Amino acid sequence: MKSNLYIFNEFDSSKECNIAIGNFDGVHKGHQLLIHQMLSDGVKDNQQSIIVTFTPNTKSILSNSFELVQPYVDRRYSLQRQGVCAVLEIDFNIELCKSSPNVFLDELSSKILIANVYVGKDFRFGSKGTGNLDTLKSYFSKERVHCTDLLLQNDSKFSSRTLREVLKAPNLSEFEKLTGYPYVVSGPIVPGKQIGKKIGFPTINIDLNPMSLRYGVYIVKVTIDEDFYQGIANFGVAPTIHTNRPNCLEVHFPNDSKELYGKEARVEFVKFLRAEKHFCDKSDLKLAIQQDLLSFNNYFSA
Repeated sequence: MKSNLYIFNEFDSSKECNIAIGNFDGVHKGHQLLIHQMLSDGVKDNQQSIIVTFTPNTKSILSNSFELVQPYVDRRYSLQRQGVCAVLEIDFNIELCKSSPNVFLDELSSKILIANVYVGKDFRFGSKGTGNLDTLKSYFSKERVHCTDLLLQNDSKFSSRTLREVLKAPNLSEFEKLTGYPYVVSGPIVPGKQIGKKIGFPTINIDLNPMSLRYGVYIVKVTIDEDFYQGIANFGVAPTIHTNRPNCLEVHFPNDSKELYGKEARVEFVKFLRAEKHFCDKSDLKLAIQQDLLSFNNYFSA
């Protein structure tokens, strides 16, 4: 079982630690409740606290159409903000998917010294999801396994699925309500075909995994090397210009033009303007972008 350990604070691998296990896609307030329980117990018992998660997301192995809430790098950033010592990202594949629950736990225990385990009430793992809370209690002992029921005040669950539905709407304010932070994605800036530049609207192109966000045009705020920019972004497949292209995030900075290839961009989505549309020709596309620029200027001058 291959894995990568990302250390944020002091972490001693020779000492026992509390672990929280899950996909943590979107790191919503339910996830945060679970993590804070682990951290609070760790302070009382003088235990280190780390996250055990999976890359790719376990659901992506079972569905070709699976879409993330956020890129894996943003999951890591969000988990770091919660105050954990480290994140152990396990390489998830078909072989691991088919392994028995006890084989997985044996391999996990060979990588880190585990004091206590924290999971959501509906946590499942191992071949065909046969591992559950009872499996963990049998393996580690009942006293060492802690679960959290992730509920909203109206008794509906916090879940990554809910976040995906919110992003498809898209309802950016509801996303922030469920997570406590604005919707942000990060990725490397990669070369494009310079088509935006040719029609008068140069963009940076950001490579992303398949994402749950609705295809469309957004007002965004971007951080690159601690520099801040305001821009208009198109997330989608750009059907007027491309055919059979994977989703991509393109950002135009009305007030800046720099060569930024190879850098990482961190993009905060501020406002949804319109759905992505196939235009008959590039002149119609230009008119639409000009209208988007008016919305952009009105937003930031208000």
